[in-house]
Amino acid sequence: MNRLKFIIWCMVPLFLLTVAGCGGSGSGSGSPTTVSGVAASGSPISGTVSLKDSSLPAKERSAPINADGSFSFDMAGLTPPFLLKASGTANGIPTTLYSLSSTGGTANINPLSSLAVALAHGSADLDAFYGSPDPFTLRDSSHALAGAVRDVQTALRPTLEKFGAASVNFITGPYVANHQGLDLMLDLMSISTTSNGIVIMGDRMSSTQCTLGQFTAGSYDFVTTPLPTVGTLYVMPSVATLSTGSTLQFNAFIVGSRSSEFSWSVVEDGGGSFMGDGLYNAPLTAGTYHVKATSVTEPGKSGTVAVTVTEQLGKRVAIIPVGPGVYTVMAQNFVDVGGCEIEITYDTTAFANPRIVQGTLTAQTMFVPNPQFRPNVVKLAFMSIRPIVGSGSLATITFDQLGTVPGTVQVSRLILASTTGSPVIADGGSTVPAPAPGTAGGGSTVPSTGGSSGTASEMGG
Repeated sequence: MNRLKFIIWCMVPLFLLTVAGCGGSGSGSGSPTTVSGVAASGSPISGTVSLKDSSLPAKERSAPINADGSFSFDMAGLTPPFLLKASGTANGIPTTLYSLSSTGGTANINPLSSLAVALAHGSADLDAFYGSPDPFTLRDSSHALAGAVRDVQTALRPTLEKFGAASVNFITGPYVANHQGLDLMLDLMSISTTSNGIVIMGDRMSSTQCTLGQFTAGSYDFVTTPLPTVGTLYVMPSVATLSTGSTLQFNAFIVGSRSSEFSWSVVEDGGGSFMGDGLYNAPLTAGTYHVKATSVTEPGKSGTVAVTVTEQLGKRVAIIPVGPGVYTVMAQNFVDVGGCEIEITYDTTAFANPRIVQGTLTAQTMFVPNPQFRPNVVKLAFMSIRPIVGSGSLATITFDQLGTVPGTVQVSRLILASTTGSPVIADGGSTVPAPAPGTAGGGSTVPSTGGSSGTASEMGG
């Protein structure tokens, strides 16, 4: 009897260990039952998170992103690993970012997670990856993810150390969109990858480009902007120059705060206006003006940025942003114009697949668009036997946007001709030669007079 009791008591701990072991490897309390995290690019992304699992075909679920950037999915009925995609806007900028989750649990989505997924996947074309994932590629990328995270941490160590985030796992670690630490770094840093494997990063006042392979080979410090202290209301960009009548998107945040509501104003009378939340419209008079952001929830806090508005003499054609990736080619003060040839250059790291729609001012003309004139150039040409007079839309160009980095769209060549074939007199007294007889454009080139850092570009006549 005593021997039997001894055997039973010996079996109890073994039984308990067996039960505990089973619970740890299955769907017991120790295993994650959700995929959750924060979707942010400095500020929380306003939009939707979608998830695809490793089933064949993949099962997909979508969930709204909460005001603080948080999201969550129930893993019931899904097979890990998971590929996640956040789509929406952050700081008024259209944003699409990606992340990976090997077993569920925390999977934050931010520019660094997108970069790590591109490195793990071996390709920056994450739109295609999410569009048609397969279980084998997902598992291979999942296995490579930890190494990719380490590569990002190594390459960005000097910048991460500035923000006290050198050891933070930006996918699985705690993440709060409060403009501190790692989140503050993403406020001040721009980072994106293009489908052809180019990584574009830097502080938001500059950018540096490298390939995926070059990125993992070195160690970089991309944020040269002095770091603001906790409690400071920070306005971005902190330095701005743009031309008269053009627009520029500003945004603001308070370091260490989740406050996200701000009122916008211009200190000087006649110094321009705001068309929306932080979207500044420059006046028609050149000068130096001051844009001011004031916290709605903390009225005592404000920030001001000096804006230099420059006069563009002799301008004839302007590129005006009217929406995400959408630009209107505007004629300004046309007089006796019978023909026009315009070449528009765009940044291929930020834009792709241009589409052109005829404008109201060219509705009665012979209109010839060429969206593929060169890899980074679209061309418009039109001709009319009746004079084109006044101001208005010549065309609208719509691009697919790549990443979150603002790109440049500008007029690089402009030729105008009158209905009589004589030179057209432009504002400021300069002239644009008419096309030579029997040629499409006469070969005359008018240099660009500049523009506003990716927001508006103008050509002088």
